[in-house]
Amino acid sequence: MPGPVAAVVVDHNAGPLLHACVRSLLDDGAAPVVVVENGATGGTTRALAPLFDEDPAAPVLVLQPERNLGFGSGVNRGLAALSGMAPPPTWVVVANADLRVHPGGIDALRAVLETHPAWALVGPRIFTTEG
Repeated sequence: MPGPVAAVVVDHNAGPLLHACVRSLLDDGAAPVVVVENGATGGTTRALAPLFDEDPAAPVLVLQPERNLGFGSGVNRGLAALSGMAPPPTWVVVANADLRVHPGGIDALRAVLETHPAWALVGPRIFTTEG
């Protein structure tokens, strides 16, 4: 069942890695992207400034709870923000701010879920420079 894909990214002072993460999610079709700031207040907005300079209408929502909620609670806060959007996303990518999505990655994950409808989640294989 194809449908919209959104993303929730929990940021904790990731700096430039956050911009690369959100850009890669948007480029691969995730929208909207909700970013929950779990680090220094304003750090998320500063890290994403180049993205908004490139595209002021980028479908990115920054939530600033003004304290570190922890990863799980940050994800829950992001999911709550998505639940009020129309249309609601069919799929949600949940990520740390250092994630980089390669082209086609989201479609590949979605295809696995569509092939296995009893599955609730999937994760990618992670490669480093060492393999």
